[in-house]
Formats: sequence, structure tokens, C-alpha cells
Amino acid sequence: MGHDEALPPASHQPEVDATSATTWMHFPDRVYRVTPEGLASPLNGEPPRRPVRLDVLVPARDQAEAVSLCSRARRSRRPQTLHLRADDGPDLEARFVPEGEGDGVLLFLRDLSDLTEGEDALRDQLRESQALLRRAPVGIFRTDALGGCVFVNERWKELTQIGAAQALGDGWAEPIHPDDRAHLFRLWEASAEEGREVTAEIRFQTAQDGARHMLTSAAPIFREGELTGYLGVLVDITERVEAERQAEATQTMMRRVTDTTPLIIFITDIETERVVYVNREFERVLGYPPEEMTQGGDAFWRALHHEAYDGVPGTVRHRVRALHDGEVVTRNAMMRHASGQWRWLRKHTTVFTRDDDGQVAQVLTTAEDITAQREAEERVSAAHADAKQKAQELQRKNHSVEVLHEMSELLQSCNDREEALAAIVTAMKQLFDRAGAIHLFDTEAGTLPVAVRWGEEDPSDDVIRPEDCWALRRGRPHGARRGPSRLRCRHLHHDRSYMCAPLSAAGERLGLLYVEVDEADDHAESLARTVADGVALGLCNLQLRTTLREQAVREPLTGLYNRRHMEATLDRELHQADRRGSEVSVVMLDVDHFKRFNDTHGHEAGDVCLRKLAHHLGASTRRGDIACRFGGEEFALILPDCPLDGALARAEAFCAEIRKLPLMYRGRDIGPVTVSMGVAVWPAHGEDGDALVRSADLALYRAKRRGRNQVAVAVAPGDLDPVDAQTTSLSPVEIEPANDRDQATG
Repeated sequence: MGHDEALPPASHQPEVDATSATTWMHFPDRVYRVTPEGLASPLNGEPPRRPVRLDVLVPARDQAEAVSLCSRARRSRRPQTLHLRADDGPDLEARFVPEGEGDGVLLFLRDLSDLTEGEDALRDQLRESQALLRRAPVGIFRTDALGGCVFVNERWKELTQIGAAQALGDGWAEPIHPDDRAHLFRLWEASAEEGREVTAEIRFQTAQDGARHMLTSAAPIFREGELTGYLGVLVDITERVEAERQAEATQTMMRRVTDTTPLIIFITDIETERVVYVNREFERVLGYPPEEMTQGGDAFWRALHHEAYDGVPGTVRHRVRALHDGEVVTRNAMMRHASGQWRWLRKHTTVFTRDDDGQVAQVLTTAEDITAQREAEERVSAAHADAKQKAQELQRKNHSVEVLHEMSELLQSCNDREEALAAIVTAMKQLFDRAGAIHLFDTEAGTLPVAVRWGEEDPSDDVIRPEDCWALRRGRPHGARRGPSRLRCRHLHHDRSYMCAPLSAAGERLGLLYVEVDEADDHAESLARTVADGVALGLCNLQLRTTLREQAVREPLTGLYNRRHMEATLDRELHQADRRGSEVSVVMLDVDHFKRFNDTHGHEAGDVCLRKLAHHLGASTRRGDIACRFGGEEFALILPDCPLDGALARAEAFCAEIRKLPLMYRGRDIGPVTVSMGVAVWPAHGEDGDALVRSADLALYRAKRRGRNQVAVAVAPGDLDPVDAQTTSLSPVEIEPANDRDQATG
């Protein structure tokens, strides 16, 4: 029979204090009304419904305590609870609840036997949760409804340097700054009213480290609609706060410096073409307040510049995009004063910030007023035209010297011929304002193909024979003015003035410099000779450095990179892969039975085999892959941005290709040869380059042990040796057992 069927009529329902009895009325097993005389009348359950004595309902051992608790509930008007333990029956829970305003007491009896197992599980979950809270990496605390601390974890004690005993009650809040403490409690009160989490920064006075800045978040805890406390976390943000203060102080200091400097300073955003900052000196020099400058758009900014000046943001964007960090571009510009007059400024622009893609986002410009200087220069130039012309000529010569000096320095810093030619072209365009070219000797063909040109015209042959150029035949510069007055080189197709100068250094002919010159330039020949000497010396030094560098990183027999270069390259690739979040694979390769091959065919044939194998590896790798000779007959491949599946597939392809590789020595076929390979991938098979190579080498050993002519995959550190199914074997080949590293690796 259900509870609703067992209840007496509504007029006889007991009046129960809702706040104390509601929970117990949800699932009562039996309910009785107990009179002051100790008679208990059943209100639900099966008949009979006649009253019984209270001591009949409870076990004998609990009768006295039950009667006492019933009386206490009647007197105090508060619920009382008793756990009844029967010898031959289920455990019960007795709840005595005062009934209304009279002397009646309701007795709720609930069977606890079905709850024991669930309570044990809940206790286990509670213990696990408490353990997690204690070991949490952030400080965790709990308070009661009045803010008194009832729990703190270990991290909280570490952060605050307060013991658990001291933290309990109100002790946890005493080290908090009084202003922050009052603010925090106001936030908690608001969070309890609104039922939401609140976050605040507080100052905490610790015993050892002094004042610390903490970030705390807390949320109210409710049970049956009533606030029971707060649960919160605590994080130390002292370093962040100090960094913010330092940054703010730095900004304040820099603002004071820029506002008091005698130079105009402004920052331009390249993408929006707006001025985002300008100092007070701008207003003093040009009459515009900083606020007007930063609020004005592109049209306002353009209106400040003279129409002949091309340095406004819209036209300068393409130029500043190419700026390097630390590079300064200096320009003179005319800008309109607020009164309408034009002022001359000398502007120095450099990169200020870059965006996430590394492109120039903002440029910093400093400028000085040079109006008086420009006006003085104009007066002097008008009065001394001849002196100005001579000064310009001297300046041109000085400029030539500077350009040559800069070109010489750049050539000393170039790493390859392309960089050197680019530096030379830059200098040539500054020294000679017309077309020109540089031809370099091809020693095998005995000709001089063009290496680089500048200028819009194409006045010379792409490939020059030495006998077609008088400068090469004479071994000295040769030139001709317009017209047939002097012998002209046969590789030219025009009658303009030109100059050819041979490039030679250390007794070696390197090439030819060809430039077109101004007919009125009397110094063209001497300048061309000087330029040719500088270019030849720079190219000769570059060639020597390149040769030495290649000898340092290349293995002479195969031409592949040596082991030292491989180790340095692998470390660099791992760092780049770490930043990109990609993988790097390493393949170790060893020629099978190479000792037997040498014994059979001779060491010269062995060298032919290694060179052939190295050439195939170098030709088959992707751009960016690195093929190296690790030592002896062992090779290594570094495959950046290549996961394990891709590396394994490529290793299998290499293994098959090498087995089919034709191998001839002195007119006879000495092939084929087979190889064994081990594949490892970072970071799965090693934390650094050494560990990764060891893993690939161990995989190579397994490939040897399992029959050679196959690829084996490395295993992660600490794992057991993988089963043979992890080894991908190519077409089976009958291979004899091994008996040394040529036997284990051979």
C-alpha cells in the first residue's frame, strides 16, 4: 500500500514544523504520533492502527534513550535523532519532531539497511575528493556562512605561510590588508545574494616573504536554500602585479622622456595609416596639439605634407615593410605649420613593432626642425654656385668611397655567391647610373656567362668568349666613347660609351665587369678599375670561404654532410619542430655485408658503392631533408616535418630502390647491394638528438638481426622490444647470418 493510501484524512494530518520535518517526510517508512503519556499512534503503514507504547517500537537497549529524546523534543521544540540497532532486525533511524504548538511529537522511523552500501560509496568519494583538494596545485579553502575557515589545502598553507590550526575560524583573514578584507567580505555578501562566483585581488602579509598579491575566487554554497559557506581558490600573482607596475613605471618614464626631448617623436600604424602617438614637441614645432594629430585620419596627415613629398603613410608603406630591426631610414620632408607656413624636417624612421606574422606593424619616427639650416644652405648655394658644384663632385667621390667601403664590408659578410652579387649590384647602381653586367668564368666551357645585370637595357651578349673582349685580351680595363674612335669589344651591340674591366685576384681570372658610363665622366676608367679590384677581391675571398666551409661540413668521399654537421643540424631542427609543434624523423641506413663486399671486390669498389649510394640518397631526398654519412658504410637521413608513417614509407621506398640500383666497377656489374634501415621519430622515440639517433640505430640493429634488407621502427624509451610485426620487410632475399658489426650492422 502506498504512503498516500496509508495517511489519515486531511483533517487529522499532523501540523509539523516544515523547516525541521520536511526532509524526513520525503521517504518515511513509518510515522507515529506520540502523546505525552508515551502512546504512539500509527499514521501510515499497514493496520492495525491502534496505539502502542513507545518502548514497544524500539529495541530494549535503546528504550530509555528513545523516551528521553522524545521528551527533549517536546520541551525544546527541536528535532532529535536516534540510531536504533536491533539484534535480529534492520538498523533504523528514529526522528522525533515537535508537532505544531501542542505537546504532540511525531516519530519517523526509517530503515537504514538499504542506505549503508550507498553511504560507504559516498564516503569513499568524499575521501577521494578531499585528497584531490589537499593535493591541488592552487590554494583551496572553505568557510562557514559567517566567513570562518573550516578547511584549507596544502597549497593554501604554502602560499599564505599559515598553518591549518592558525587558519581555522577567523585566523585565515587576519593577514589580509584591512581594506582588501572589507572589500572581499562585501563581495562575498553580494555573491550570496546573487548566487554567483566573485573574484578579487587582495594583499596578503606572509611571515617570510612579506606582502604578496593574491587572486582569489569564491562561490557561495547553499544547502536546502540556505547559505552554508563559501568555497574558493587562491593564486599568487605577485610577479604579475610587480611586472605590471614596472611596465607602468617604464611607460610613465618614457612618456616623460619623450615629452621633454627636443625632437619630434611620433608612431605611425602602417595598416591603418594613422598616427597613434605624438609627443609635445610636435605642437611646439608645427602648432598641432597631440590630440589633434592622433584623432585626425589619413586625409589630415596627408594635408600636412608638401605635395612634392612622397613620404606620407600611403606611399611609404611598401618601403617600411622591408625595414630590418635596427635599420634607420633618414629623409627630409616639408610639413605644413598650423599657420600655413612650410617647415623642413629631417626624419629618422625605424621599426617599432611587428605583428604576429613578423611584418612591420608600426614605425617610430624622430624628426628635427631643419628649416633654418635649409634656408641657410639655399642662401649659400645661391651665392657660391661654383663652390657647391665642387662640393657635389667631392661628395660624389666620397660617396663612391663609402659605397665601395660598404660593398667591401658586405662582401666579407656574404655566405654565398647570390648574396655577393646582390651586394655588388646594389653598389653598382649607386656608382653607375646606367646599365651594366658582371660575367664570371665557366672554367669547363672556357666562356663567361652573365652572372647578373642591372639597368633596363640588355647591351651585351649573355655568354662572352674571352677573345671577344679587349679588356680580357689585354688584361686591363678597356673602354670606348660613342662613335668609332676606338676599338670596341665584339660582345656589344651598341655604340654608347662603356667600360670593361677584368676581374682577377691572386693571379686567377674570375670574370669581367661591364658598365656603361657618362661621356663627360673623366674618372670612369679609374672608378671601374677600383670597383673591379674590389669586386674581384671580394669574390675571391668568398670562394675561399665557401671552399673551407664545404670542407668543414662535407665528407670528401661521398660529398654528403659529415656527422658533426648532422648532429648540429639535428639539434636545430628539433628546436624548430618544438616551436612549430611538428615531428622530425631520423633514418639510419647501413649497407648489408659491406665487409664481405670489400673483401670480394676491393676497397676501390667499396668506395664506388658508397659514392653511388650517397648520390642516390642525395638525389631522392626532399628539399630541406639532410643526407649525411654517419661513419663507415652507415648513413643517416634527417627528415624535418615528417611523421613516422611518412618516414617509414620513404625508408621502404629507399630500401627497394637501392636493391635495384645498378652498380658498375671497371666495366663489370658488382651489384646489387642491400641495406638495412632503422626509423625513429621525435619526440616519441627520444627527447633529444642523441637519444633519437640511438633509437634509430637500435632499430637498425633489429633490422639486421631479423634478416637485413628491411626497415625496422624504433620503440619508445622504456618499452619492450617490439614483435617482428613492427618490422616492415621488403621482398624477401636470402641473406646469410652476420658475425660482427658488419655482422650485426654489416
